[in-house]
Amino acid sequence: MRARLDQRARCAGAAVTIGDPAFPDDTHPRAWLRLRDQQQLAYGAPTAEQFLTIAPATAMPKTGPAFPAAWAAASQIRLIV
Repeated sequence: MRARLDQRARCAGAAVTIGDPAFPDDTHPRAWLRLRDQQQLAYGAPTAEQFLTIAPATAMPKTGPAFPAAWAAASQIRLIV
């Protein structure tokens, strides 16, 4: 799975990073496709991020039923997963 994540990242021109500084125990690799706009965050405006990651096959989906419509309305981009 990691090789596939690396391949997808290369195709997207994205770097793969490990973890998130905001969460010291996070060691998951991510290919960031869209980072949060820090300027919008500073003003309290809504912002979005998009990344690819890998997880065990036993991980439970965390997407709530309202998420796809909310994401489409907020981001105005088409997700290709």
